[in-house]
Amino acid sequence: MTKKAKERENPDDPDTPFLEWTFGAIGLALFAGAIIVMSLGLSGEREAPMITVTAGAAEASADLFRVEYSAFNAGDETASDVHLVARLMDGETAVEEQETQIDLLPGGSTRHGGLYFRHNPAELVLEIKPVSYQAP
Repeated sequence: MTKKAKERENPDDPDTPFLEWTFGAIGLALFAGAIIVMSLGLSGEREAPMITVTAGAAEASADLFRVEYSAFNAGDETASDVHLVARLMDGETAVEEQETQIDLLPGGSTRHGGLYFRHNPAELVLEIKPVSYQAP
């Protein structure tokens, strides 16, 4: 009987190196761990997009005023075509309104942009709010 035939007959041959069994066990543990992590990630409920916008300081730019903003999606799901409306308010009166759009805002990420105004935002109240988004 050849050596290969003996190996097929007795897979638990004591000649199998300990290191081979060790690496086999490590590989099996890693594979099982990956399956568990993926199944937990796929089965959990995903949180809808929750978009918050913060504005930076106004800066003069030629004859306009520029305000940079950051939009953060605290949800798990991606939002596309996010529509933002920015208003300069003087009490209850909207003095000026600008709109912008963010193409894609993945969950847990931040996008930055800027808006231009004719009136100085430092002298008025600036509100930037998300008004809509689409599911990608």
